[in-house]
Amino acid sequence: MKKIRVLILGVLIGVMIGGCAGIKEKFTGSQKKELVQTYIRSGQDYENKGDLVQALKQYKLALTVNPKDKEAIEKSGLLEKNMRILAQAHYRNGIKLRRKGKYRLARKEFLTTLELQPDHEKALRAIKPRREIPAEKYIIHTIKPGESLSMVAKTYYGDYKKFPIIAKFNNMSDATRIEVGQNIKVPEIEGVSLLTRKQEIETGKKYIIHTIKPGESLSMVAKTYYGDYKKFQIIAEFNNMFDATQITVGQNIKVPEIEGVPFLASKQEIKTEEVKAPESVLLEEEEKKDEGLEEEEPEEPVDEVANYRSLGIEHFNNKEYPAAIVEFNKVLNANPYDKSAREYLYNTHFQYGIALFEKEDYLAAKKNFETSFSFNKDCEKCQDYIKKSDESYIETHYNRGLSYYGNQQLAEAVREWELVCAVDPNYKDVGKDIQKAKKLLERLENIKKSKP
Repeated sequence: MKKIRVLILGVLIGVMIGGCAGIKEKFTGSQKKELVQTYIRSGQDYENKGDLVQALKQYKLALTVNPKDKEAIEKSGLLEKNMRILAQAHYRNGIKLRRKGKYRLARKEFLTTLELQPDHEKALRAIKPRREIPAEKYIIHTIKPGESLSMVAKTYYGDYKKFPIIAKFNNMSDATRIEVGQNIKVPEIEGVSLLTRKQEIETGKKYIIHTIKPGESLSMVAKTYYGDYKKFQIIAEFNNMFDATQITVGQNIKVPEIEGVPFLASKQEIKTEEVKAPESVLLEEEEKKDEGLEEEEPEEPVDEVANYRSLGIEHFNNKEYPAAIVEFNKVLNANPYDKSAREYLYNTHFQYGIALFEKEDYLAAKKNFETSFSFNKDCEKCQDYIKKSDESYIETHYNRGLSYYGNQQLAEAVREWELVCAVDPNYKDVGKDIQKAKKLLERLENIKKSKP
């Protein structure tokens, strides 16, 4: 090892004195080959540890010793290719995070991109400071229950995709981290009409009573009467709804007629072509430049279903199953036939059941396995775990009862065995055990009472 260190030190001195030529003149033959292998082994060690940047540096150093070494050429070339692929993956993830308003996490992804590929032009543009948003006037808005920043943007700008304007104006590092009761500033921007929800709603003079049908969401109602699903928020506000997804079949809602908004009296007047989401301006135009030629996916209806689904997936990936279940159920409230949400609920309840089973919370585990099975009737594992949950629950409480009985804790034994009996009255001799324990307990009580 000492010999290798001396060898590398000699190389570094040679480089400082005479560059690459110094290496060729100072080392030849076996010494040169040994030094190349030292760098390659060091590169492999770094690569195994996941430090690709340092690994590439070691392979490059090997090539300064011998530019024609096939192994060093092959390893450095393959690693550079993989690093470019990985850099692009981090860049794309950064774009996705920025679209969601998670700016701090997005910046971290862009910096990782540049670490892997320093000449990545799009990532360089992405981390450049954005232009300041000039605004002399702004409205103070207080966040309500169930309200997101995109809903605020829809309220005041008429376009939910302009939420980055509000986030930047309030110096938010994560646009999803807002709290009920929080006051935020909504700036008035030149070229962007600033609406107020109050003004928008108060213009309504007439309204139609609509009864919610199975599978119908508020955005579908807006599409029916206004020809635009994105105007669901007008109906929600007119009916004093805090959460536009919380509607039920048979519910009567008022659909107001708004000045300047086409009001369709019947479905016959609705055009069959899809209504495209409006192009967003300002910050989104800069974002498109950063994304290059990537084609945007079509947007979900603006009733926050996409946000609920995205948040549910995030919770699922983080193994936060109860929170994920809440979000996916919100999706089903808007559309009971949503295949993606149903599939995720099947998996989420199953994984949550496993977690509860491992914690020996067998009844809660069983309930989740049953719910999982309701979403997928072909789930054999669900049925197996339902059976295992029952068996484990019964066995655990029966054995606890035996333990209590042996320690003469009769009341506790009876309580444990009654839990068993509630699930399976015919399990072993649990019925007789309960009666025996109760009789013995009664005798002990009588003995206590008879004592002076």
